[in-house]
Amino acid sequence: MPYAFEKRILARVTTRVMANLWELWGTALWRAAAPCVAVLFLAGIWTLLVNDFRGSPDPLSVALEDTVRAPLDNLDDSP
Repeated sequence: MPYAFEKRILARVTTRVMANLWELWGTALWRAAAPCVAVLFLAGIWTLLVNDFRGSPDPLSVALEDTVRAPLDNLDDSP
């Protein structure tokens, strides 16, 4: 063993600075931002392409409105 090996190791262990968790969290979020934006654009393009191929004559807002109002239309049929 080299001279004062234990002292050098203990000195390094005791002077070790604790990691800043906020800094680590912020770095991880910034690294994840680019893939999230890429997924956002790919999902948007995919949505536009799928809607064009379906050829639905009604816009999406009309279809959504019909879906939301469907349960209310059934209430009028009951005696």
